[in-house]
Amino acid sequence: MSEYQFAVGLQPINRLPFIEAKPMFTVLPITGGQLSLSGKTMKTTFQMTKKELQKIIQSWENMPLVITHCWEHPEATDILLSIAFDDSQAINWRAMYLFELIHYQHPELVIPYLPAMTDFLLTTKNSSKKRHLLKLISLHEIPEENVALLLNFCIQEFTNAAEPIAVRVHAMQILFNIAQKEPDFAGELIDLIENEIEYHGSAGISSRGLKLLKKLKSPDKP
Repeated sequence: MSEYQFAVGLQPINRLPFIEAKPMFTVLPITGGQLSLSGKTMKTTFQMTKKELQKIIQSWENMPLVITHCWEHPEATDILLSIAFDDSQAINWRAMYLFELIHYQHPELVIPYLPAMTDFLLTTKNSSKKRHLLKLISLHEIPEENVALLLNFCIQEFTNAAEPIAVRVHAMQILFNIAQKEPDFAGELIDLIENEIEYHGSAGISSRGLKLLKKLKSPDKP
C-alpha cells in the first residue's frame, strides 16, 4: 500500500491530493496498551467527515493518522465522539479505543470530554466501550458530583463476574481512587476485593486486587 493511502477494509482509498507530501508515521509495537510513533509527522490538510472517519477506523493501519488528524483539527474529536457514542454499530467501539490512544499523546484533547463520557458510561451496554471509558476515568480526579454515581456503578461492574476482566479491573481501580478521597469506604472496599479474588477471581483481578489491598491496608506507606 502506498505511504499516502488509507486502508478502508481491503480497498485502499488514495487521498494523495489532500495530504502534504511528508513521510508517514513509522508504527512501532504497542506496549502496555500504548501506541508509539516515530518518524516525521504527516500533515493532513483536510477535515474528515463523520462518514469518512467511520470508514477509516475500520482498518487498524489508519489509527495513527486519525490521532494526528485530531491533534491538527481538534474539532474532529467532536465527530469521533459522536461515533463512539453510537451503539448502533459494533465496530464503533474503535472510536472509543482511539480516545484512549489520543489520551496517551494529547490528554488535553480528551479531558474536556470526560463528563460526557461518564454520562455515556452509565447507559451503554457495550463492554468494549466500558473498558476504555473506565480506564480513562480512572486516570483522572473524579468530580465530587460524580463520586456517588461512579461508586454505585463501579461496585456493580466490579462484582459482576459476567463482565470482561478488563472492565472489572478498571472499575476496581476507580473504587480505589474513590476510597482515597473517602476513607470511610476503604474498609468496605477491602471486603469487596477479597471476596472477588476468592469467589470470582482471575489472574488480572488477583494481580491488581492484591496491589490495591496492600495500599488500602497500609495507607501511610508509598
